[in-house]
Amino acid sequence: MNPRERILRLLLRVLNNPGRYTRKQLAEQLDCTAAQLQSDTRVINTLGEMSLVHDPHTHTYRIEINNQFTALDQFRPLSEEERYLIIQALHRGMGSAKKAALLQSKIEGLYDFQQLGLRQLRHPAIVKINRLEGAKAAQQKVKLVNYRSNSNKIRDRVVEPFLINPELDTLQAYDYIHATTRHFRLSRIERVELLTEAWEMTHRHESLPTDVFRIRDLNQVTVKLRLSIRAYNVLVETYPTATAYIDPDPERADHYIFQGKVNGDYKGIDSFLMGYADQVEVLSPASLRTHLRGLAEGILEKL
Repeated sequence: MNPRERILRLLLRVLNNPGRYTRKQLAEQLDCTAAQLQSDTRVINTLGEMSLVHDPHTHTYRIEINNQFTALDQFRPLSEEERYLIIQALHRGMGSAKKAALLQSKIEGLYDFQQLGLRQLRHPAIVKINRLEGAKAAQQKVKLVNYRSNSNKIRDRVVEPFLINPELDTLQAYDYIHATTRHFRLSRIERVELLTEAWEMTHRHESLPTDVFRIRDLNQVTVKLRLSIRAYNVLVETYPTATAYIDPDPERADHYIFQGKVNGDYKGIDSFLMGYADQVEVLSPASLRTHLRGLAEGILEKL
């Protein structure tokens, strides 16, 4: 993971969970060393608009905006001036003029929150997330107004929100319509209305692992893919968290290897693979290749 991506993930992780993670936990989650984390902290702290603050009592981190951090809605996408400051800070910290120039060219072309798919940092999304976080802290129900489900139905959902993850664009909450814990996409919620009723179903709050394709499933399997440059670009632009599981291919130039856990039904990843079949090679497992052949045969039967 390059410094730009790691800093973005660090910012999102701490914004989403202020005062929760220690330096060791953040380093493990971002797959970096404590020294790299300290370097990232110095970069963030060169920006006049924000600081990454370490609490000496809890040994955890939080982000302060203008030294008066009170809520997530104070955070905004970077202005051109702030982006320039990050470029300059990274340039100074790279230690190599060649590496710094390369990184600067990438940032100038890509360092835009919207281009990176980080819709959770736009103002309407921040309002939704802030209300969900407030309801979670107060243990109150909320109404997800005009939620757009996979079944193409648009309707309100009364839920108990207990796990909000802007980085994955996901909300886990107890859903009163289905009487079970459900997985919601933050981007499919039109708006959030706070209700006065307190939680009643805390004992049914079951958190399940979510893969990079935003599918919630206890049954997960490890897949390994070889990606062309085009497939790599599509994957990280559509599912930004996949970046943490991608490395340059040691055997083939201009190719990348994705290796990570996905849901056992291969939902999400199968659509990506079918759409870019000529750009991706499935290295393992065999069950994924069998699943894709079944989908392809079903398509051929309809032609």
